[in-house]
Amino acid sequence: MPVFVYKHIKIVKLTTVKPGSDGMLEVIPVFLDHILHPTLRPAQFLTEVYHMDGTAKHQGVVYCEMASRENTEPDLLDHALRRLLYQNQTTYACETGGRTSDILNLTNEEIIAYHQKFYHLDNLTAIICGQIDPEALFGKLAATEGLLERGAGDGSADIPVIACPRLPGKGGEFVSETVRFPSSDEDVGSIAFGWRGPPSEDMFTIVALDVLFRYLHETSASPFAQAFVERPDPYASQVDVELKGFVETSIVLIFSGVPYPGNDANAKEESEDGKDHIQSDSEDVEMAESDAGNGSEWEDMTDESGDEDESDEDSDEDMDDAHPPRKDLFDAGVYRDLMMTVLRDFAFMTSPPADLMHATLRRHRRKIKEALEEDPHDNIAAYLIPDIVRHHLAASSTLNDTRAQGGNPRIGTRDQMFEVLDRLQKEDGQFWCDLARRWVVDAPGVEVLMVPDMKMAEENSRREHEEQKARAQALGPEGLAALKKQVDDAMEDNKIDLPPDLIAKMGPVPDVTKAPRLP
Repeated sequence: MPVFVYKHIKIVKLTTVKPGSDGMLEVIPVFLDHILHPTLRPAQFLTEVYHMDGTAKHQGVVYCEMASRENTEPDLLDHALRRLLYQNQTTYACETGGRTSDILNLTNEEIIAYHQKFYHLDNLTAIICGQIDPEALFGKLAATEGLLERGAGDGSADIPVIACPRLPGKGGEFVSETVRFPSSDEDVGSIAFGWRGPPSEDMFTIVALDVLFRYLHETSASPFAQAFVERPDPYASQVDVELKGFVETSIVLIFSGVPYPGNDANAKEESEDGKDHIQSDSEDVEMAESDAGNGSEWEDMTDESGDEDESDEDSDEDMDDAHPPRKDLFDAGVYRDLMMTVLRDFAFMTSPPADLMHATLRRHRRKIKEALEEDPHDNIAAYLIPDIVRHHLAASSTLNDTRAQGGNPRIGTRDQMFEVLDRLQKEDGQFWCDLARRWVVDAPGVEVLMVPDMKMAEENSRREHEEQKARAQALGPEGLAALKKQVDDAMEDNKIDLPPDLIAKMGPVPDVTKAPRLP
């Protein structure tokens, strides 16, 4: 029974997959019982959450998972974007897996108290995808002793609603932050931009924005790809866009593989690393020489003698000389102006590309159908989760379906997706220009510059080694031996042999040949 745990900013999602309904009917009661009534023994805390081993090194599954990623470029970027977009005033600004500095001080008693407060039937939603008889499922759950019984504290948790503050600044202004991350080299970094999007129930605008940014970035011929990637001197190796499905959505635009000058003497050092500041997008920023007319430069690169036997290596060197990498992409406002130029060119064009947007709509429809065909279970669940989260956690919605409003859940709003695409197919080109102006060009945003730092990587490694050494010296041989014995005992305690009488009570292994197949 494979089980997958997925921690999100607003939910903890646990999934299990079984072939056929017979297997699922046997597994579901056990699966839910493990979620609602875990043992949470001290030995489990030691191995699964945190402990120090016999060398005074920090260990534990949760601790090691977070230690391996909390200082990586993607995690630091994601955290910075969420913190800026939601003003560090909601759970969206939190690290769901926990910071390692906090995990060090966590106790099993705190985990037990947290679980008792939040992990109960009144705060749980089960999504079951597949061909399974609902009556058989509910009968199986009802027949499982103690599974659906409410505890004394169930329903008493005071779960705060998510009320997202407005993003500060006027249209065209950005809150900017520079974040350094440990890296083995200083060749490339990344630069990201974010805007607040529509509420999660506004399916028309959400789908429209998905289609708009698919046009702007998806193919090599798209505006962002042409301006940043498909050029002799690339400003990025990749452009990614995501519309994050929070209670109030956000639009995130990430440029990866952005050339960074590193220790180049001509590069201007960032003067206020890690400090927030608001900058107007209309600031005068000295721009590099325009690359308009590059075509004639390429034509003039051949030798005047007309010799066509020049080696490929010499040709590559000529191209590098003709298009040296820019050294100012991480200077204040430079990259933002390049990005906003692309958006403005689209938003204010005199002849909006209705035909291109209609082609993008058809491609978007095809991509949705392909995703549903390739992985229907996960995609259907993903479409339902925003509605579930909105009901439980949103302060309000235009559907009046939140707990805070005393409303009933409206599950399945994403089933309007193809109807929305039909409506969008009838919109003219000006609609798309207006959409871009409304949500990105004339809206306040945030900017995060991810700067690689070799010294930080070396310093982190050195500090971790010295701290471990200091702990080992403070504990001494006897203390280290006691830690090793504690871990060994916990490992042994976690080895549980199921008694034969319990195994005999388990249901038979389902016949896999009875699993439904596609016709």
